[in-house]
Amino acid sequence: MRQNQPRPIFLGIGPPKTATSWMHKSLRQHPQANLPPMKEIGYWWAKSFLPQRHYFSRFFDPHWFYRESRSYWRDSCRQHFQSLKAGHLDMSKLGWDVHYFWGFHTESWYRNLFKPHLVSGDITPKYCELEAEAIAQIKRRYPDLKIIISVRDPVERAWSRAKYKLGLQRNRQIQDIPEAEWFTYFDNPLQTLASDYQALYTRWSQFFAPEQLHLIFYDQVQDDAWTVFNRLCEFLELSLLPEAAKKQIVRPANVGLSGKIPTQYEAYLFKKHQAAMCRFAEAFPDYFYPKNWLELHEESLKSS
Repeated sequence: MRQNQPRPIFLGIGPPKTATSWMHKSLRQHPQANLPPMKEIGYWWAKSFLPQRHYFSRFFDPHWFYRESRSYWRDSCRQHFQSLKAGHLDMSKLGWDVHYFWGFHTESWYRNLFKPHLVSGDITPKYCELEAEAIAQIKRRYPDLKIIISVRDPVERAWSRAKYKLGLQRNRQIQDIPEAEWFTYFDNPLQTLASDYQALYTRWSQFFAPEQLHLIFYDQVQDDAWTVFNRLCEFLELSLLPEAAKKQIVRPANVGLSGKIPTQYEAYLFKKHQAAMCRFAEAFPDYFYPKNWLELHEESLKSS
């Protein structure tokens, strides 16, 4: 059945800072899975949000999407050069990199980023921003697609994302970031949208059946990554890996800056996201974590 199925077989659409890097790293270690070397392909996002760009945009356009593509190509070229000097150039990886960076971004180009006969997937956090029209188009192209939605306490997710964007990316320590910058970032409409998990789930469930949707909670990845990974394998119809693989699977990926959220930021973000958190908890009463997020922040702010 998989031989006749269009590629890819699944999409990871969880917002940034919800264990998507861990998911990508872990699935790449499964012999029956095929995830591209470049984690965030972003094809469907660019198709929706950058429709007017042309072929040469990837070389000169200052937009972050093209900057990341150029950065990947430069890093890959350095790696291929080092491999060539060492006498073990990976021709398969080189071919993928050339196709990814130099090919015209058509649907045929996109499909051929994924190997046939394997469980192939595209994990791109920015897909959480796609609207109904784009999701409908994906459904028409890939009706049997499986959708993985990873979620995290919205307050903690917003704080982690802000630390990354304002601190790590700019090579600054948390204490050096002006307060006004934090609040400006917290109020970014895209960040607010990304943390409304009930709205995200609803948009995708309009087109994909419940059995095609799979929720992953960041909290459980931290507590028991091996169990989360095994359930993910079952959802994707992958065989379970032996216990010997556990050490590699449970290892974190893309760890951000350390630093507990200050009380004033926690209070601000909780007030901002509380209504969305309540909707999500009410929609999924059988899940422990959404309700627990609310209780933890209520208790934390009450005692502070």
